[in-house]
Amino acid sequence: MANSIFAKLLGQGDYLEYPAATGAAIEPGMGLERITESGETVVQPVSTADANSTLIAREQRNPPRMGDGNPVDQAYSGGDNVESRSFQEAEEARLRLAAGTDLATAANANVSAHDELGWNSDGTLVKGGSNPKYEALEAVDNSAAASGEHALILVKQLE
Repeated sequence: MANSIFAKLLGQGDYLEYPAATGAAIEPGMGLERITESGETVVQPVSTADANSTLIAREQRNPPRMGDGNPVDQAYSGGDNVESRSFQEAEEARLRLAAGTDLATAANANVSAHDELGWNSDGTLVKGGSNPKYEALEAVDNSAAASGEHALILVKQLE
């Protein structure tokens, strides 16, 4: 498994940090939206299907998260400082693909290379949608995955 959400960077864009919203469960590779909670800007997974988000949660780097396993697999929870970055055109990243059992149509989690992907209402990507933002660079079949088992898929922004 890869050890970084961003596989290819066009430039060294600014990394942004926001606290995770109360009750939020954020995995590196999820699409994020900014909201206001008690007067403070916080982030949570994209909550609207086909959203325009390009803000991506990345693995914690500074300081590196301590614990078992790969930082890409370590989720953030409410109150954690979430490291994020805006996804730029011509970059490649490993983003979270929805689990088929979380979708009305499980086949929307079975992706071939060059399929167009858009945001689901939980911060993961699904095939198709009315507002696709990304192109799959590899095939991943997550259609039979159990609820919450979000696979990583290599993508780039649509031009």
